Formats: sequence, structure tokens, C-alpha cells
Amino acid sequence: MRNFKEGDKAEVIDDNIAGIVMLVKGDLITIRTSEGFDMDFTASELMHTEGINSIKVSNIEVAQVKAVKEQSGKPKIRKVKAKERSAPKMEVDLHIHQLVSSSKGMTNYDMLNIQMETAKRQLEFAIRKRIQKVVFIHGVGA
Repeated sequence: MRNFKEGDKAEVIDDNIAGIVMLVKGDLITIRTSEGFDMDFTASELMHTEGINSIKVSNIEVAQVKAVKEQSGKPKIRKVKAKERSAPKMEVDLHIHQLVSSSKGMTNYDMLNIQMETAKRQLEFAIRKRIQKVVFIHGVGA
């Protein structure tokens, strides 16, 4: 059992309430908070704070320290293994003449759907096979 006497500094164990012991009646202890409120607690709910070298830090100070630490942290650089660097990339040519034997009579909508389905199917294949690089060749250009 904790022994409290009038004038002791005490703090509630499971809450952010602290104050000075004003009255002790058996196991019932009345503390006066810094805001001037008298509150009753049992001795088991309180702890002595005199003689404890506690550091009081506000939430704002914690947030400032966290922000500084996050800013000063080095960005994580992922090292690429030699095996991954030299892994062959997958190329998918989406030009319509590479996908069908003849595009004669096809509308632009039909050609686009064939290209989209091919791209989707090839991408799913690359994901399943864990292929790291996929190049889709489309449009006009070099």
C-alpha cells in the first residue's frame, strides 16, 4: 500500500492527471490538480511523483522532433542485384500488323480491343512469371 500524506505530489497511474494531496482518509485520497479541481482516488490509483526525475514533453514537442527526424532520414535506396540488371526485358509489340494476319475490314474499335486484350494478357503473364521489365511498343515513332 502506498503511503500518502498531505502536501505530497501525486499522479494518476492510468490517466494524465497530477496534483498535490489535499486530504487522506484511509484509502481515499483527494488531490488538487493544477487547474484547481479536487479529485478523489484510491491509493492504488496514484503514484508519488516527488523525487522522480521525470521529463515532461508536450505533444507539440514530440511532433517537432518526429518531423526533424523524418526530414533528416536518408532516403532508402533499393540496390538492384546484378541478376535483375541483366535480366532480359519482355517486349510486346502492339502494332496491329504484328497481332493479326490481316486487319482488312476491321474497324478502329476492333483493332483497339485486340491491342488492349493483348496488352492485358501479356502484362498478366509477366506478373505471373515475375518478369521485372516489360516494354510495350505502340504508336508511331522510333
